[in-house]
Amino acid sequence: MLITRFELLSVIALPLGIGLTLQGTPGTAAPLASSHETVPVLAVSFADEVAPIFNASCIQCHGGLPDEEDVREAGLDLRTYESVMIGSEYGTVVEASNADDSILLQLIEDGDMPEEGDPLSPEDISTIRTWIAEGALNN
Repeated sequence: MLITRFELLSVIALPLGIGLTLQGTPGTAAPLASSHETVPVLAVSFADEVAPIFNASCIQCHGGLPDEEDVREAGLDLRTYESVMIGSEYGTVVEASNADDSILLQLIEDGDMPEEGDPLSPEDISTIRTWIAEGALNN
């Protein structure tokens, strides 16, 4: 019995075609995640992330250190969440959910604050920006 070229190609190509159908065509990647899936993002914690930045770099002038008198330049106290949200003698310094309009962040990003000491690191600035953008929660 003679096998024609067509029959030979069918015998070889059929299993190959089925394999490609099951695995996908070469050079195409399956999507890793549906566009409808969201990755949960953990909120920045005021108590665990923002307050330590303020304590390390800001309260010397805006709150006072333990065993020292209270210092509240411009009436701003950054020792507690409540006092941060009250703001300064000029008004609020944090606009919850609006980092770009938050005076505190503007002063930090511009390098005007802290006046004394080293500027905040880009990571610290990003943490404060994210906390404000997420709603400046007391968490």
